[in-house]
Amino acid sequence: MKSFNQFEKRGNISFDVTYFFFRENEDILRNFLSNGILMSLKTIDIISKTQFINRIGFYQIALSKSKFFKIYVYPKIYDINYNLSLEDLLKDFNAFFQEYLRLRKMHAQSKGYKIKNDNLLDFNYWPESEDISEFVKKRYLSILSEVHAFFKANKLSKQQKNYYYSSDIAGQINIKKNVIEINKSKVHQIDNTEIRESILATITFNILKDFVKYKFVFLGNDEIDIRLKKLTNSLLNYISNNFSNIRILNNNQILNNLNSGSFSRNKRLSQLRQNLSALKGWESRNNHYKLDRIDSIWFSSEYMYEMKVYDSLIMSKEYTEVRRNNSKSFDILIDSDVVGKSLSKPDFIALTEKKAYIIDAKWKIINSIGDVNIMDVLKAHRDLLVHFDNIHEIILVFPKIEMSKEEYLDKIIEISYPSPIRFKIKQIDILE
Repeated sequence: MKSFNQFEKRGNISFDVTYFFFRENEDILRNFLSNGILMSLKTIDIISKTQFINRIGFYQIALSKSKFFKIYVYPKIYDINYNLSLEDLLKDFNAFFQEYLRLRKMHAQSKGYKIKNDNLLDFNYWPESEDISEFVKKRYLSILSEVHAFFKANKLSKQQKNYYYSSDIAGQINIKKNVIEINKSKVHQIDNTEIRESILATITFNILKDFVKYKFVFLGNDEIDIRLKKLTNSLLNYISNNFSNIRILNNNQILNNLNSGSFSRNKRLSQLRQNLSALKGWESRNNHYKLDRIDSIWFSSEYMYEMKVYDSLIMSKEYTEVRRNNSKSFDILIDSDVVGKSLSKPDFIALTEKKAYIIDAKWKIINSIGDVNIMDVLKAHRDLLVHFDNIHEIILVFPKIEMSKEEYLDKIIEISYPSPIRFKIKQIDILE
């Protein structure tokens, strides 16, 4: 861990900001406790749980209206050198983030992107060079614009029937009531009134109020900050002026409503739920704590590396074709009877004119050949036999190999089974 503390001005206000830099395999909780750093254990838990499933990212926590923590979690391959300045560390972190945005934009659709891989949602903004904290603001701006457009485009109203009687006929005749009415001077009628009442508006209103309460503290007087405040307040005013019966909800009520069937009817409503969850900071599904006072951008380093390897393979002139999303089933037999099936799914299959290669990306640091996991080799060998035959090759790719290239580059490594298993290892740096 490395940290910096400094005062930063935003307009006329000074903020006490402490920066913390960790690698994804460091124990944040232990570091904080051993250094006497006071912060909510629930907040540390939420970051740690994200961190230890190969996720890296940026977290911004408000301890008060003028005191913030900013936590950066680096990939485990990065050496947080104690001689590096704050500017150097921020620049290096943003280099990883920029590369993730580039890879995601180019390859996410072809490499099995899922929402669990990051919390960027469908925001495909890719800046040339920008601090991740600015990206957080632009993401919020995009989300608020989408929510505003949703309510402008959808009436979200219901018809309320008003029953009345009069000697004059102005509404729809209520036949049933008129049949049994003794006083024939009374003409029973029905008037339909449109009421703009929606649980969606109520949930959105409450989430926006919490957004003002907990997230505005991170905003200053920059142009984008002012736009965020104006758009939020504009949306709050629009809902207040156009919908009735808006009531105050607590967090449990908001959570229960977000998980209700109201948001499951179509894709538009699912997108609204996703956006509202992000405004609350609840888009992370890997933990059970729900915190309002934290901003975060996180992404899977393992998934990033798979995209990087794919990017490197297709840019290489070494292969005539690179296939991804390869799967092939094989039978499981007992006494020659098929009792089930299993699936072989290598990360990549690369082809040359003469050979095929099973290539698996492994988000691990290798210090010696003995660090290569035998199960990774056996799995790749099984994939080789299912898809091809033993005359082809296996390559395991790692982001960092702490060996001289003479020890492993283009060398055939052999596991001495009765039928030997041969493979190669290769390094592809995540920022090369």
